[in-house]
Amino acid sequence: MSSVFHSTLIPAYLNVLLVEDCAEYGEFIQNMLLESNLRVSINFTHVIGLQEAIENLINRVFDVILLDISLPDSQRFDAFLNLQNYSINIPIVILTSSDDEELAIELLAAGAQDYLVKRQLDSRLLIRTIQSAIVRHRREAEWQKNTREERLRSLVKNIPGAIYRCQYDVRGKMEFISDEIEAISGYSVGDFMSRSDFCFGNIIHDADREMLDRKIKEAVASKQPYYLEYRIVRADGATRWISERGRPAYNLEGQVLWRDGVMFDITNRKQAELTLQQVTQAVDSASEAIAIANLDGYSIYHNLAFIHRYGYTVEELNNSGGPAVMYAKYQELRRLFIVLRKGLSWSGEIQLKAKNGEIIETQLRADCIKDSSNQPIGMMAIIADLTELKRTESALKLSQERLQLAVFGSSLGLWDWNIATGATYFDSQWKAMIGYEENEIENNVKSWEDLLHPEDKVKVMAALNSYFEGENDIYKIEFRMLNKSGNWQWIMALGKVVEYDEWGAPLRMNGTHQDISDRKQAEFALQESEARERSKALELETAIKQLKTTQSQLVQNEKMVSLGQLVAGVAHEINNPISFIHCNLGPARRYTLDLLSLIKTYQDNYPNPAAGVVEKIQEIDLDYARADLPKLFSSMRVGTERIVEIVKSLRNFSRLDESAGKSVDIHEGIDSSLMILQNRLKSHSNSAGIQVIKDYQELQNVECFPGLLNQVFMNILINAIDALEELNNQETMQECDRPPSTITIRTYLAAGGFVAVSIADNGGGIPESFRSRLFDPFFTTKPVGKGTGLGLSISHSIIVDRHGGKLSCSSTVGEGSEFLVEIPVQQNLT
Repeated sequence: MSSVFHSTLIPAYLNVLLVEDCAEYGEFIQNMLLESNLRVSINFTHVIGLQEAIENLINRVFDVILLDISLPDSQRFDAFLNLQNYSINIPIVILTSSDDEELAIELLAAGAQDYLVKRQLDSRLLIRTIQSAIVRHRREAEWQKNTREERLRSLVKNIPGAIYRCQYDVRGKMEFISDEIEAISGYSVGDFMSRSDFCFGNIIHDADREMLDRKIKEAVASKQPYYLEYRIVRADGATRWISERGRPAYNLEGQVLWRDGVMFDITNRKQAELTLQQVTQAVDSASEAIAIANLDGYSIYHNLAFIHRYGYTVEELNNSGGPAVMYAKYQELRRLFIVLRKGLSWSGEIQLKAKNGEIIETQLRADCIKDSSNQPIGMMAIIADLTELKRTESALKLSQERLQLAVFGSSLGLWDWNIATGATYFDSQWKAMIGYEENEIENNVKSWEDLLHPEDKVKVMAALNSYFEGENDIYKIEFRMLNKSGNWQWIMALGKVVEYDEWGAPLRMNGTHQDISDRKQAEFALQESEARERSKALELETAIKQLKTTQSQLVQNEKMVSLGQLVAGVAHEINNPISFIHCNLGPARRYTLDLLSLIKTYQDNYPNPAAGVVEKIQEIDLDYARADLPKLFSSMRVGTERIVEIVKSLRNFSRLDESAGKSVDIHEGIDSSLMILQNRLKSHSNSAGIQVIKDYQELQNVECFPGLLNQVFMNILINAIDALEELNNQETMQECDRPPSTITIRTYLAAGGFVAVSIADNGGGIPESFRSRLFDPFFTTKPVGKGTGLGLSISHSIIVDRHGGKLSCSSTVGEGSEFLVEIPVQQNLT
């Protein structure tokens, strides 16, 4: 333990700084250090004052400081705090007398590593305290370093942008880039860091590359930070706007080492700027006069129509005293501002004075402009010129009088309400509408409230308040009133404030009542009819979805049947010639060996054949042929046996067109599927092989549809292989030591007379959000073109609907997935 301590925590040279005003005690400390058994060289420095200690700390590096807290040139904590400022990474041990021990403990709380009482000091205690102080201090420094690194990692992770460091070259190869780059560009960090054929420059929009290179070169030349806005082309082909801030880093010779910076996606901001530009152009070209002002009454914007009609630019109006100079009646402006400062809208007719002194009758609508927290920050006014309209006012007066006469002859009831005094007037038509005579209802608000349906009172008052606050242009509400016969009668009320006080508060309001009972009954009948039709439409939509799903499953099934027929035909055509070859290999081998034996006999009996025979023997290398022919026949037999096994598996898998169920060994179906998928299970140059572990229990034959069951096994195995291949393709160098890709197949007899087949893989697993939709038609997690989303849906239908079984999935992300097939051993297959 001592050797580890010395080698890892104590340096080869221990530099000790003693701050002690007593020379004799300093010599005492030095002797104790030099006489110790500490196996390092000790460089001892003794100073008697605080200023001398600070000068040494500025020019030299020390491993530990021994500080007497009772120095004559400092008060209480002063010496310690001053030294702490100049020795941030150096442990300080306090030397104290017995009377100052309480002060030393306070210094420990302030950051000192330890303290020693002078009268109790010996060599062993001194060395142990110095060692402990160094160890504690370095551990604290390591912990602080780790904390800073963790905070930095958290900062990089939480910044809504991509932090990077890249080389200063044409390609801009990344040395580091944070994970946020994938959300911005659609490319992973690995694409930028690991691919030799790809760099960030590849995704910069062609139109922005020259500008980007120029501005970066200008920043490098001027040694200034750069701010860039440009476009990139994402992995999905979309164009995004990027805001980049960064600066070059230089060495002592002024050469660029790299570029550091951060990128943000500002596409939304750019789109907002474009929208704002379009809105500004639209407002400028509007035919109505439009003005924008702040809540203090200073103009901010006038469109061209405003300047043309009223003669004021923004500067001219503000210099003239603001919008108040345009209002012929100042109280109207005051009332308008009161409403707008409440965050409401205001609309009404007012007189405005143009720059040339002309009084113009206008219809002004003012709306409050609010910030993101819904607080008023300004106002916008749209002003319509009513000059022409007012000229026809006298002509309209006669028409209005005629209209008033028409109202009396119609089914409308009139009411007039003095809001200030509460006095109310209901005309005879209003009272007759609900069956009352003129003198049967008093003219006051309470009479109306007493006849109002209790359930409608809240919404009626809410509509009134909403209108008074300027949220609606007109008071309009539908409610029920109790008629004289005791029935609830539907009424539609319309009204408008016709008089305001000088503060903008409503004084008088009038309007009409209309009996809408017949219309309401028709609406209720229509709503009931619409509800029935919506229910039918929903049922039809569900039926159509089921039909589409069934149709897709039938098409997929037909494809599998055709595939089965094709496989069966191919297997049959291969089986005949290969059977012929396989069966004749044995006799051919025997005949050949007999001929070789005959030749050997000739050689033994005629050791000196004719020259032509010798030449032919050498030409055909008879000895090699005699040794290689048996091996050749053995290899041919192994090959034909392999083909026979493949043909058998193809014929077993091609049962997809069998419509009747039968009793089969399900292990054969699983093995046939594995045989067909053997090529995907083998290792290749670009992917590792997949190990298949089979744990078969002895099972009796199962009554099932073999072809359909084989289709289920094939779908699940293909999904497992896809998952493992995807994980292998994403595997990094740090993950190379993970267990090999494995598919485990278990069969066993489950409870209730069921046979269970478990197919599990150790791939990446399936997230919980996907597992609930695994068996939905057309749902797939595979890339476009690699999956239809029907495999597991059809498999679920085959197991549940055709076999009366269960198909379930369990998965843990990062560990793998397991599909469990359970079907009854015996069932009524039709």
